[in-house]
Amino acid sequence: MKKTTLRYLALAVVPLLLLALLFGCNRDEEPDPIDFWTTTETTVDFWATLEEETTTEEETTEEEPYEDETEPVVAPTRQTVATTRATATTVRTTTRPPATTTRAPTTTARPTTTTARLTTIPDGFGGTTTTRAPTTTGTGTTTTRATTTTRPPTTTTTTTTAPIRVTGVQFTGANSFNIPAGNTQQLSWNVLPANATNRNVVFSSSDNNVATVSPTGLVTARNDGQATITVTTTCQIAERNFTATVTINVQAIRVATVQVGAPRASLSTGESMQMSATVLPANATNRTVTWRVDNSDGTAASITAAGLLRAGNQPGVVIVTATADGISQSASVTVTLN
Repeated sequence: MKKTTLRYLALAVVPLLLLALLFGCNRDEEPDPIDFWTTTETTVDFWATLEEETTTEEETTEEEPYEDETEPVVAPTRQTVATTRATATTVRTTTRPPATTTRAPTTTARPTTTTARLTTIPDGFGGTTTTRAPTTTGTGTTTTRATTTTRPPTTTTTTTTAPIRVTGVQFTGANSFNIPAGNTQQLSWNVLPANATNRNVVFSSSDNNVATVSPTGLVTARNDGQATITVTTTCQIAERNFTATVTINVQAIRVATVQVGAPRASLSTGESMQMSATVLPANATNRTVTWRVDNSDGTAASITAAGLLRAGNQPGVVIVTATADGISQSASVTVTLN
């Protein structure tokens, strides 16, 4: 009898223990029929609370401002060189437009970051349930940049201009010049028209002993007389050359006086001394001096072209004469016995 009673008690207690263990270990199982409606109401409140307290934070990345990075590239411009020739003038111009570079704006995109809070709610059996929503963090960056370069074509223009021919040449100023010997005179001239292609000229003198002329038109008076200076254009065809002339009168500066000097008034036989001559004015054209000795009393004496007087063997008085540009001056020297 006792064994039967114990058997029935065991059969009654074991299911209760299993049921208690079942509800204690797994709270997510459905509640027993007694608390079904209460448990269902609590479950509804759980999802409502989770929905109210779960927040989503979105991280928005602002698009970086676009910077115009247009960098125009200016190609070098070839300078034009004008060549002047007797036949034609060629001008070549090359124009190279600058290259245009267009750079599209940079676009950067980052994923949205969502963060959920932890929510704790009662489970209906005296415990709590904690829920965490998944978290997504954006770390990647996507950058897109497009560059377009446009270069216009190069344009070359060649222009050929016919030469402008010379129609004449003339001296400016007076038709003749009076120039003292030894002085200079700069001539001036014009080639017609003023915009002629070839404006080169050459000069010449009819008498270089009277006056000479340089390639730049500078006249130098040499000696007394008259000379004609001619300017001539230099076209390639001789028949098309033009000339102009100017007269140069060279006026010599005459010698006014000649002064003769001697170191001493007497000279012993067999000795020598240097005579001197001063020509005035100092800018006289012909300053060449010639010497002469007169021995009227038979005294032997001589003088060189440089004015060195040598006494002979006979005593007496000699006359020494210096001449320049037709003007003469004399001095007497006494020769004594040694």
